[in-house]
Amino acid sequence: MYQKTDYAPKRWLQNNLNKIEKDILFYREQIRISLIQSEWKMPMQAELEVLLPQFISANRKPSSVPTLKPPTFFKRKLENSLKVYLNEILKNHSRKHDMAIILERACLDLQTPEFYTLPLTTGYIIYGNGEPTFGNLLCLAHELGHALYELDFPGDELGSEVSAFQVEDHVAQLLLKDLNDNAEWAQYKFEQDQLNYFLCLNECKEFETGISKTLQHHLFFRESLVTCWGYQCINAWASVKRLNT
Repeated sequence: MYQKTDYAPKRWLQNNLNKIEKDILFYREQIRISLIQSEWKMPMQAELEVLLPQFISANRKPSSVPTLKPPTFFKRKLENSLKVYLNEILKNHSRKHDMAIILERACLDLQTPEFYTLPLTTGYIIYGNGEPTFGNLLCLAHELGHALYELDFPGDELGSEVSAFQVEDHVAQLLLKDLNDNAEWAQYKFEQDQLNYFLCLNECKEFETGISKTLQHHLFFRESLVTCWGYQCINAWASVKRLNT
């Protein structure tokens, strides 16, 4: 469905949406009303209200939607395939056997840039783009963090997101140790945390009021903004956890 959407800020600002995009937004509102009627609460919203002030003080509160710009080194080419390189860089990891199985199953033939993980009857399978770049390697590492954690704790979305952040960051540190890009990676993580915080607060407000607090042209760059109520809280919680480790 999302392949038939068009990320174009001018179209969103002018409310010039195609039928599928309009249907998705309408369906999202139906879900919101249904959840409110069933007295569903945003996941961990109360806990976030306690922890986020600490996040604000550590990282300036954004006054507008933060822009998450990928680091320039994301486009650098690797000498080996993503699977070979990730197995090699994590060869000393305590769960290298599980990692090898997950990576062997990974289907990296997408022509589009997204990566995602789906459950199998036994284990998980990662889908993504196999072009051997630094950026794709870190995306694969992120999904590997999800798959590894959910082998042990299926359904724990918060723990899964924290694990994905940790594995991704660990691989980034190993990848960049001989380069001068650590500062750029740190800035990228800072901006990612800012964005997670911003979208979390807006999601909480939007769920209660039904009035969109997120600019339309930012809706479709992160699918969970329109498919899964509460996931921006999960992302913000994972950012808080990352800040405290």
